[in-house]
Amino acid sequence: MAKTTLKSLLEGYAWERTPGKALPTLADVVAAHNAKTNLQEADMMTINDFNSIFETFYTALEENAKFMDIDSLSTLKVAIKILQKAQAQEAVAHGVNFTKRPVNLS
Repeated sequence: MAKTTLKSLLEGYAWERTPGKALPTLADVVAAHNAKTNLQEADMMTINDFNSIFETFYTALEENAKFMDIDSLSTLKVAIKILQKAQAQEAVAHGVNFTKRPVNLS
């Protein structure tokens, strides 16, 4: 059985690190933080892009509703409610605004 020392415990659990690789420097930590921040900003743009896609989708549904039968319209109304609930949850998770858009399928 290998001898456990305080040093081996500290090295093994104090930092997430790859064996044989040095502990991160301040510059490494700053670079990792900046990369994470940039990724979050990219996520914000993606959510806004999705909002634009949803708007185009809802507009197309409204324009084509007159060609759909009653069963299809009922199914679409349920699907839109579920989609808007998911859209609202994603907006909250990413800290962006979401306004529930009424969709008129009449």
